[in-house]
Amino acid sequence: MQRFGKLFLALLLLGLLNAVDFLATGDLVILGGLGEWNPLLRGIVGTAYFAVLKLVFVPLSLVFLWAKRDLAAGRFWGLLKFTCGVYLAAVAYILFVFYL
Repeated sequence: MQRFGKLFLALLLLGLLNAVDFLATGDLVILGGLGEWNPLLRGIVGTAYFAVLKLVFVPLSLVFLWAKRDLAAGRFWGLLKFTCGVYLAAVAYILFVFYL
């Protein structure tokens, strides 16, 4: 698969993980009374700012990376792969611990 195909799949994966994370956060933190682990987002969870960040700014950032795909697939490819791996591990942990 060409590098842009791999980049597209990585960005798609990040978008899907972001959506699952948003739903799990709503379920576990807002409705379930658990605490938010991310100290940067802890103060805005449960507000409209959190929804805007997760449902508008993150997808727009992914679209921006796709628009700059030459740079993203080259210079930042290693960082994108690392981010996908860490985010996948975090979401998998949340799903297995709290939902299975």
